[in-house]
Amino acid sequence: MMEMTPVPKLGDDLLGCIVASAGTSEWKVDCPTLPKGWSAKLKSRSAKLYQPGDEGLFWVYGIAPQRKLLFLSDSDFGHLPISDRMRPRYIQALQSAFRLTFSPQDAKSVSPDHLSEVKGMFNRCIRKDQWDWLTVYDALGRPPISILGKAADWFGGLAGALRRGELEQIKRYTELISSLELGGILRKGLARIVVSTPHLNNATSFEPISTTFTEPALGEAEMDSDRYIISQVARAKRERANTSHQRTLQILVKFLESNGFVVERSRLVDAYCRLRTGPAIFEVKSITPDNERSQCRHALSQLYEYRYLHSVPEASLWVVLSDRPRLHWIVDYLQNDRGVGVIWIEGKSLKGPAAARLLESGSAARRREATVDR
Repeated sequence: MMEMTPVPKLGDDLLGCIVASAGTSEWKVDCPTLPKGWSAKLKSRSAKLYQPGDEGLFWVYGIAPQRKLLFLSDSDFGHLPISDRMRPRYIQALQSAFRLTFSPQDAKSVSPDHLSEVKGMFNRCIRKDQWDWLTVYDALGRPPISILGKAADWFGGLAGALRRGELEQIKRYTELISSLELGGILRKGLARIVVSTPHLNNATSFEPISTTFTEPALGEAEMDSDRYIISQVARAKRERANTSHQRTLQILVKFLESNGFVVERSRLVDAYCRLRTGPAIFEVKSITPDNERSQCRHALSQLYEYRYLHSVPEASLWVVLSDRPRLHWIVDYLQNDRGVGVIWIEGKSLKGPAAARLLESGSAARRREATVDR
């Protein structure tokens, strides 16, 4: 029995040859690997002017089964990776939406902004109008568009009702959302986006940071490779055993994770995550009036070394202190001369001149830096 040629799936690459123009920036394409009776049309986003006979590698961004027609693209638009700017927003949104499906009675405690973000995630999959729409759709497990459409409308409606305090509407939309049984979609989407977060580029294993801070074991081969590194690891372990250091680290991690960031650590690095402005390395130091100068000096040298060892030259560097330093010039030196963010703990909160930058977007950072340069 002759095997049937499978119909390409959304996101598949296809080799094709331009046949003729089909309208503005549209072209009929011949793809020899298509099943019998199927045709393809290219919607070009590039500035290239095609001619009949031109060949190229395109990808499937749409399928019309009834017409046996594939829609092709020649652009990265649609399946770019999720950006550092959007990742924490997606994570927070999916966490809130999943919590809502798990405990609908707690709907009033869910952020309406997070639910609006979920609506936006679903709508970009439907409208195919953002740079990462296919990546987001894949993360959600490619659920039926009809379900995403209903969910987008209802999450948007619930967000509006929460903002207006309309109890009956809150109850109505919560019940509608519960009827879709979205828990599996939201849970898988959250897990896939977290797992896809870029990690530190290093041979050692990196594990998500937690409140237990269990130390990963050193392999024998690694121990023999660099005795200085081993001494630094031992020092890091001693510091992490310090109650003040551990409390400072926990407050930092809790803040980052509550804002949607995926936080990791290595045998040397106290904390690492991808902020909205890109990768960031944090060095935590517990300080007293007697040691704050030496501790900050150690933190600075360690940060430069760790950034080099982990091959992340673009990473921003941060010193996180257990208390506000008494020597004011230290903050000015680290932040303005060395370009290192300085934050410290007050009560259970992060304070300091760089604290607001933790949630800063790339565009806001560029505006701030331009102001400083002037």
